[in-house]
Amino acid sequence: MLFAAMAVGASIERLRRVRHATSFDLMALARGLGRHPRRARLVRMRELVEKEGESWEKEVLEAALEAKSDAERVARVDELLGDAGALLDWGAKIPLGAARLSALGSLAVLFFGLAEGDIRLVTILPSLAWGGVGVVGALAVGREADRAAVEIRKSVDTWIERVMAAAGAADI
Repeated sequence: MLFAAMAVGASIERLRRVRHATSFDLMALARGLGRHPRRARLVRMRELVEKEGESWEKEVLEAALEAKSDAERVARVDELLGDAGALLDWGAKIPLGAARLSALGSLAVLFFGLAEGDIRLVTILPSLAWGGVGVVGALAVGREADRAAVEIRKSVDTWIERVMAAAGAADI
């Protein structure tokens, strides 16, 4: 049971970190900028985001607004995108490794049980069942983390595209 709990727990940590890679709903922020974003909206968005405290989104807005040229803006935002990508990729291999450890851990317990000469079905079945629970749980949580990371990446792309358009736009 311990192997199963640890496997699922490690996978949940990956999911937690993926879900906290961004502080805001980026699709809502993108909608706030509109399809044809203006710099004035971007400045207002930065003011609103600053009220919430330090965040990755605040850094992106500052980089986009404070850059002196398009090249500098692209370079600064690219660096921040790399940070977000690293957060989304963190622990990508944990669920598979945790599933393997759960399976192998329960098999090791089973092996030592058999080595003692205790080969009753009542002893074998719970060990195998808990190993299976750990495998299925770790992989299911891992799939959810991967799905969430893909969704967050899409919203990051949409938002960054509008931020860059607004930062380069001249308000008329």
